[in-house]
Amino acid sequence: MSAILRLIIFLSSLIYSERTSFTHICLSNSNGAILYTVEIVDNIFSRSFGLMYREPLSLKSGMLFLYSDETNVTFWMKNVAFSLDILFIDASGKVIKIHENAKPNDLVGIHSGANIRAVLEIRGGTTKRTQLEKGMMINIDTLHRRWTNNCPRELHQIEIDIPVIQNGY
Repeated sequence: MSAILRLIIFLSSLIYSERTSFTHICLSNSNGAILYTVEIVDNIFSRSFGLMYREPLSLKSGMLFLYSDETNVTFWMKNVAFSLDILFIDASGKVIKIHENAKPNDLVGIHSGANIRAVLEIRGGTTKRTQLEKGMMINIDTLHRRWTNNCPRELHQIEIDIPVIQNGY
């Protein structure tokens, strides 16, 4: 990688890190719930970088891409060195598509297949291990474009058994 490109990436990451915000979302199914800490990316700049050049996600973290309008999107795994599960979410908060175990550094497009308002990226293999599925609902506050924490207090303590994966992947 050229020195100029490294400098651009470094400077971009400084600008990006100053604007980073996080929230919590609750993903639940009949077995319980998992409270995730997610990084919010809601502008063109942050969405274009996504998880490029990052360390692997922890078990209960993710990246939440928010869009102000419904849109059909395509993601790729360029410069992402670890596997991801990608959940496409419509304006009502319904998960309409899950792409499991997206391959690291893959340049093949991963299409939403329909108009969406948000995309959640979580650690690869998580949806299968935690039995998250298409059709599940996640509440969204469309006025503020932030996800509401709809995880009842008693569910915060539920731990879903997620096996430790070698090498952090």
